[in-house]
Amino acid sequence: MISSWIAAARLRTLPLSVSGILLGTLIARVETKIDWSIFWLSLLTAILFQVLSNFANDLGDALSGADNNRKGEARMVASGLISPRDMKLSILVTGFLSLLSGGLLLHIALREVSIWIYGFFLLLTVSSVWAAVSYTYGAFAYGYRRLGEVFVILFFGLVAVCGSYFLQTNYWNSCVLIPGFSAGMLASAVLNLNNMRDLHTDFASGKRTVANLLGFKYSKYYHIILVTVPMILTGIFIKSCSYSPYSYLYLLILPALVAHCVKVFRTTQCETYDSELKKMALLTLIYVLKLSFGINI
Repeated sequence: MISSWIAAARLRTLPLSVSGILLGTLIARVETKIDWSIFWLSLLTAILFQVLSNFANDLGDALSGADNNRKGEARMVASGLISPRDMKLSILVTGFLSLLSGGLLLHIALREVSIWIYGFFLLLTVSSVWAAVSYTYGAFAYGYRRLGEVFVILFFGLVAVCGSYFLQTNYWNSCVLIPGFSAGMLASAVLNLNNMRDLHTDFASGKRTVANLLGFKYSKYYHIILVTVPMILTGIFIKSCSYSPYSYLYLLILPALVAHCVKVFRTTQCETYDSELKKMALLTLIYVLKLSFGINI
């Protein structure tokens, strides 16, 4: 039973939720001393959001029929290993824990800011819970409306990176929008691979994604854009902030990214993308670590 819940949590997706927090925090480290209690609470909150999203996605896709005959790892509700009732209860519990962790984080990090800024971050926390649940579950399942990438860029990228940066520094820097957008696009590349893998089964179940709109061929070109643009934007970010040449260490992942893109283009079977999905999630984390290390030298 425990193994079923671990599988439903989809631990392999956690590098994406961790990446944005790491990047925002380590950009802030260049400018201020890191408050590690804020960092660990940010990390915990992001992980809870990710697990909440995975639970809700497991339930939503099972109820819609999107998991019928799907490829890749088994889903717990669709396979009968976890009942819909138990999954709904887990969503409520994880959602509550997310709000609790997020509320404690804001209490610690934003004690010196105005009530308006505090209110804005509180709204972001509640919105993050809604977005985590509503990807494929609920009245407005935006993942079924070709809006998945939009929300991933917003929450995995901009909110995670810019938010964690602000929580450490308590001031705004518009330059951080660039790495925020870059991290969001790389996370969207992982989502796109997931949707490319499930392209035929998603379409048959009524799930509308960018991948099944573009089709198998053109979704590959879309994937290249999602992977390439962040590399260019990161260079612009480094130049505009006058970081040292060590900041370009992130470019060391280019050979691995090129190999990944070649594999994506050569693939002829949708289910083959499952292994590339894992690689892309790991490459996103490596990108963050190399960039963060470079700018802190």
